[in-house]
Amino acid sequence: MKVLHLSSALTWRGGEQQLAYLLEELPAHKVQNAVLCPQGTPLHKYCLKHDIPHETFKPKPFKKWNGLLALKRACQKEKPDLLHAHDSHSHSIAWLAHVSKLLQTPLVISRRVDFPIGSNRLSRKKYNHPGLKKIICVSEAIRKIIAPQIKDPQKICVVHDGMDPARFTTDESRQSYPLSPEQKKQGRLRQSLGIPEDHFLIGKVAALAPHKDYPTFVKTAELLLRENLPAHFLLIGRDDGCRREIEQLISQSRQPERFHLPGFRNDIPYILPELDLFLFTSKTEGLGSSLLDALYCGVPIVSTAAGGIPEIIQHEKNGLLAPVGDATALARSVKRLLEEPALRNKLVKQGREMVKAFSKAEMTRKTVEVYFNFFLP
Repeated sequence: MKVLHLSSALTWRGGEQQLAYLLEELPAHKVQNAVLCPQGTPLHKYCLKHDIPHETFKPKPFKKWNGLLALKRACQKEKPDLLHAHDSHSHSIAWLAHVSKLLQTPLVISRRVDFPIGSNRLSRKKYNHPGLKKIICVSEAIRKIIAPQIKDPQKICVVHDGMDPARFTTDESRQSYPLSPEQKKQGRLRQSLGIPEDHFLIGKVAALAPHKDYPTFVKTAELLLRENLPAHFLLIGRDDGCRREIEQLISQSRQPERFHLPGFRNDIPYILPELDLFLFTSKTEGLGSSLLDALYCGVPIVSTAAGGIPEIIQHEKNGLLAPVGDATALARSVKRLLEEPALRNKLVKQGREMVKAFSKAEMTRKTVEVYFNFFLP
């Protein structure tokens, strides 16, 4: 079988990492891959680096129409058995190709956002087109949200994101988690930012995007600092529209020197395990794949219960959950984990065991089942 993967993403976020995992794992399942993506993007560079067959299109102007023509070329060249659209815009491109009769290749799409499908006529048609054979939701929460808009509920399935333990075993010193207090004190992140050894490192790894609800993160941090918690707060990720707002909020806080925005980092496998606590404050979230990495690294987690997050984090089993937007409850949970080592150690231990169910191999296996359903007699 050959699958042509469609992506319109201009940056590298969770969805692109999951696509990369698929590209790595699918050949072992006798699935050939090709990619269609915007020119010059991180995914384009990934395909070049790993010698993956691909076609590109100019993202601006006329993104969808450029993609439509490129899709026709890619299908003529690669002759795929199946199209897999990994985001909403690439789904639109594939749908336009179907309705304009440029191609009839069966289509599978991934749905990663936890809000309803648009109520307009075009959205309803796009998600109920006969050429669309399967909608892969990244969480059960998303499946429930979109189900009312889908005429054939059999089209919907759930395949959770996966994580790759190999990312965090790059050398011998990174093969034992969680890190000891001494290892955390000697970590490159603490040293590069000049953070005292006796201060906690509390942070999150996520794009600086509005739905991640950074105002609640900052408010939670302020509540903790008012109680004299010796801590520094890190927001690690690429700007996706709200860095300026975050910087303004921090500048208005009482202790702006306790906040750090190091931006995008390509050394996450080294610095993530150094965190003393992972604080995740999203108000909407398809699943929250960065939580999987934190679980594997043995970093205690406090999170909101947004979207599909409770399918990863189970309250008082492998982390603590709080209502969306509730900075007071989040701050209370942070203090509880930092002050109760027995609870913290229990959650970390159970989290490292539970995360095994979310491997990239398992994610790929379930995706392959979706693919081959089209070809079973």
